[in-house]
Amino acid sequence: MKTSDVHGRRALETAVAVCYWRPFGSNKIGSLGDRWQPVDAEGRELHEYLKRLRNKVYAYTDPEGGRKALESLGGGIGEEWVPMQRDRIESIIRMCEAQASRFRDATSESPA
Repeated sequence: MKTSDVHGRRALETAVAVCYWRPFGSNKIGSLGDRWQPVDAEGRELHEYLKRLRNKVYAYTDPEGGRKALESLGGGIGEEWVPMQRDRIESIIRMCEAQASRFRDATSESPA
């Protein structure tokens, strides 16, 4: 993907934040809850970072999220965007892999 592909980048960022947070939020089958948050400090910080992106930027419109509607002099409407910090992407991937491993291990454990 080209760096200039703003629409593609925004779509992927939205998917990362919203899809990661879906099982932790309110839903019909229940939230995963605090027990399943990442166990290490970096993972917990990324977990909260993605929560903030989901709640303040992508799932809802909140001025704290950095999104603002802008009207151009030509009469068009655009939107200001603060992109996801690129240096966090590898860390987010590692956190998601660690979480997936925890979930797999939990499903393979025999009930006590």
